[in-house]
Formats: sequence, C-alpha cells, structure tokens
Amino acid sequence: MRLKNADGLLLKNIWAFLETSGRHDLSAGLRELLDRYEKDKAEVQAANRRRALENRKAGYTWPSVPVPKTSKYYGKEAGDA
Repeated sequence: MRLKNADGLLLKNIWAFLETSGRHDLSAGLRELLDRYEKDKAEVQAANRRRALENRKAGYTWPSVPVPKTSKYYGKEAGDA
C-alpha cells in the first residue's frame, strides 16, 4: 500500500480524533489499516537498506551509475578502490 507521508499523518490524526471522541467502532478498522501500512513501510525500508548495503559492498560497478571523482565508498580517488 502506498501513501504519501502527509496522507499517513492525516489518517493518524483522524484515528486519534476517533479514539478521543469515543468512536471505537470506526477507529478499530482504521487502526488495523494504519498498522498494516506501517508494517509494510518498515519492510520496504528494511529491504531498501539491505539493497543499498549490498550495492555499496559491490562498489557500484554497473555502468549506469557514474563513478564520482571522490567518494567515501571508493577511497580518495575513484581509481584507488
């Protein structure tokens, strides 16, 4: 499920309002939706972190990414790897 951060924040605010107003029948379903959204978001972020780590270990060797003149991943100069 994809949501913009502002939309996720709006849904959280709506959920909080429903909880404080005593509409637990409506807030329960929204809480389940938010929990699923946050779980999926965390899984995607973790996968992105793992993929980025693997790419850094591989040294960004694919031709579509230009090697910068200086990089913390390549050493001081691009040829020093």
